[in-house]
Amino acid sequence: VMSQSATALLMVGAAGATSLILRRVASLPHRQATAYFFSVSTMVLLLLAVLAVQYATVVTGLGRDGSLTGRTEIWPSTWDMIQVRPWIGWGPGVWIQQNADPARYIGSQTGFNVGHSHNTFLEILLLWGVVGLTLYLGMLVALARSAWRLVRIQTPWAALALGFLAVLLVQSISEPALFGWIGMVAMLHVLMQRLWDEHRRRAVTTAVDDLDMDRLVR
Repeated sequence: VMSQSATALLMVGAAGATSLILRRVASLPHRQATAYFFSVSTMVLLLLAVLAVQYATVVTGLGRDGSLTGRTEIWPSTWDMIQVRPWIGWGPGVWIQQNADPARYIGSQTGFNVGHSHNTFLEILLLWGVVGLTLYLGMLVALARSAWRLVRIQTPWAALALGFLAVLLVQSISEPALFGWIGMVAMLHVLMQRLWDEHRRRAVTTAVDDLDMDRLVR
C-alpha cells in the first residue's frame, strides 16, 4: 500500500518541506531569499546524500524491511558492473538479457533475477554511463534554475516544479525515476520557460507604456 511505503512517506515529507521553504523565500528580500534558498538547498542535498547512504537504517526505523527487499544486495553488484563501462554504460535493454552481463552478474550476486537497479543514478550510470548522468543532472539543474526565477512571480508554479524535483530526488534513492519522470521534467521546464518569457514580455510592454505616457506628459 502506497501510504505504508517508507519512500512514499519521505516523498510527502519532501514536498511539504519544499512548500514551506518557498513560502519563506517569497517573503524575504531578494538577496536574503537567494542566500536562504541556497543555504537550505545545500543542507537538503547533504541530507539526501546521508539518506542515500543510511537509507536502510531510516526505513528500518519506519518499520520497513531493512534490506529494502534486496536493494542493498543489488546496489553493490550494480556498481561493480558500472565500473566495467563507466563512461558510456552498457546501453538500454540490459535487463532483458538475463543470461548476459550485466544482468547475469547482478543476478548471480543477489541470487535472483533483477529487473532494474532500484536507484535512478545507478540505473543511468549502468545504462548510459557518466555521459548520460551528466545530461540527466543538467536537465534537473535547468528545471531548478527556471523554476527559481519564478519564485516571486509565479510562486505556485515554482513550488510545483521545485516540489516535483524534491519528490523525484527522494524517489530516485530506491527506484529508477526515468522515462515518464524525465518527460515531466522536460514539460515543467518548458512551462517554466514560457511563464518567464510571458513575464518578460509584460515587463517590456509596461516599460514601453510608461515611457510613452511620460512623453505625453512632457
